[in-house]
Amino acid sequence: MAAMIEHRSNPRIPLELRTAYSQAGEFVTVRNAVSRDVSLGGFLAETPSYEPFAGVFRGSFRLPGQETPLEFEARIVWSRTAGALRKCGCVFTRLADADRRRLETLLSGVWTQMLTVG
Repeated sequence: MAAMIEHRSNPRIPLELRTAYSQAGEFVTVRNAVSRDVSLGGFLAETPSYEPFAGVFRGSFRLPGQETPLEFEARIVWSRTAGALRKCGCVFTRLADADRRRLETLLSGVWTQMLTVG
């Protein structure tokens, strides 16, 4: 069997971040998810399978060691249900320049640490 090759413009980092999100058009309801495999391009979100989660949404998560949440808008590009979880591939559609720089700084530090330990 041939190995799968991923074609990504941004490498993923295996972080686990608690994420608050609300669907476009929802102004009050804030739901929770876990974000994994974060990159400058997006992340993997996991939510309970019964929660509605589709299309474009607004969200935020705190980066490790930082108090101010990173706020973003993202779009779900794929979704799969795995038992009690829904896993969604999400791409950032809006990320403030300052938040992008914070994310770049974190990711470059994590990559450096992973390469040093590995």
